[in-house]
Amino acid sequence: MKIGLFSGGKESLSACHFMQDELGAVLYCNTGVGLQENIDYVKDTCQLYGWKLYTVFPKKGEGFEDFVNKFGFPHRAQHRAI
Repeated sequence: MKIGLFSGGKESLSACHFMQDELGAVLYCNTGVGLQENIDYVKDTCQLYGWKLYTVFPKKGEGFEDFVNKFGFPHRAQHRAI
């Protein structure tokens, strides 16, 4: 089973469509930063295409807000670490 990563953006949606015949599920990483509209869009899109949706959350104390409080707002070079 192949799992697509779907953030709600155009690129990840295209990637999921590209592999739709082999797609067993979709994974959405809820960082706590996204708007409710994005979360609803991901859910609605998965339901529309019949994709099984799994949502994961960061461990307690390891979310985006925790990172910003500890290290400051990430700059371009830090995006990979996030």
